[in-house]
Amino acid sequence: MQTSDLDDDHLWRQLQQGSESAFKELFSRYFRRMITIAYYELKDVESSRDVVQEAFANLWEKRANLDCDANPKSYLITSVRNACSNLHRKRGSHDRYVRQVEPTEPVIQPRWMENKELGVSLELAFSSVPAASQHAVRMRYQHGFSCKEIARMNNISEGSVKNNISRGLRIIRETLGKLGR
Repeated sequence: MQTSDLDDDHLWRQLQQGSESAFKELFSRYFRRMITIAYYELKDVESSRDVVQEAFANLWEKRANLDCDANPKSYLITSVRNACSNLHRKRGSHDRYVRQVEPTEPVIQPRWMENKELGVSLELAFSSVPAASQHAVRMRYQHGFSCKEIARMNNISEGSVKNNISRGLRIIRETLGKLGR
């Protein structure tokens, strides 16, 4: 059986035993998603790539000591978010606010952002959504995480995640309706 046919749990166990092919498969499955998450935090493509590559390098180095029950996607998300936080601390809070809002080179965009007009309307609608709901909606629909995964990553209940998503989507629908979308 090829590593591409295995689920994450099997790949995780193989990685712990030193399987390079399992590592490569996890890398190919999650690299782009981790870049998107890092970019969401850092707003800088090059720094995002560096952070994600470092997270995967650390994963390989620590493979023998990994928690057997850990979820690979959650482990990587936590690693990337921690690395982003560390980078923010290292740069200082001033750099966070000085960075340009728009990237200097294209970033991996979700499919719904390919239509620029719709993307602008959605971003406008997102601006009226509370931060917690905005985060939950983005994690669910842009990054493809389940409610359970979002809850675990943010240390909140799954019900809170569902409420935040529901509230966010309702506000987005209302705003898009006002915009004539």
